Amino acid sequence: MVTEDGAFTAPGHRLVLAAGSSVLRTSMSSRWSASSAEAAATAQVTLPAAASADEATLLLNWLYTGALSLPRAFVTTAARLLQVAHELQIAPLVSVCEARLAKAAADEENAPSLEGLLDLAESLELDKLGAEVSRAILSGSDDELQQRVLAAWSNSNDEKWKEIRDGTRRTW
Repeated sequence: MVTEDGAFTAPGHRLVLAAGSSVLRTSMSSRWSASSAEAAATAQVTLPAAASADEATLLLNWLYTGALSLPRAFVTTAARLLQVAHELQIAPLVSVCEARLAKAAADEENAPSLEGLLDLAESLELDKLGAEVSRAILSGSDDELQQRVLAAWSNSNDEKWKEIRDGTRRTW
């Protein structure tokens, strides 16, 4: 595995990578059917652009162990890892990152990250994260961001957003 910028390179077993991600499995399946010389030349798997060395290390650890050990100040790293996991279609890792970021949204220390988290939740269509970040924004002091959330909610015909707005949605 290698990051797009080449700053991180690490070996990974094809079977482990393919088992963990349908995108990696598809990417490598054409290589497996190629001649051995061609397969050796293309054996390197390049990770999505959001992956730095930190995210690549966490991703490899997840694929091998199913465990995620995030650093103390983890919001930025978890957000980038969430993007990578989403792009590689690793649903269990997406769920873990989304849950950790949703929990972190309620922490006042992460207030500067809320707008970026809201953008991420919207772009990846992550309901739980979007709802928790929206709640944190509405309980905060950023009037401009609060207006953005309220406008999105008032313009939404989607039942889940109506339930979130009304405070009646309890399960996902």
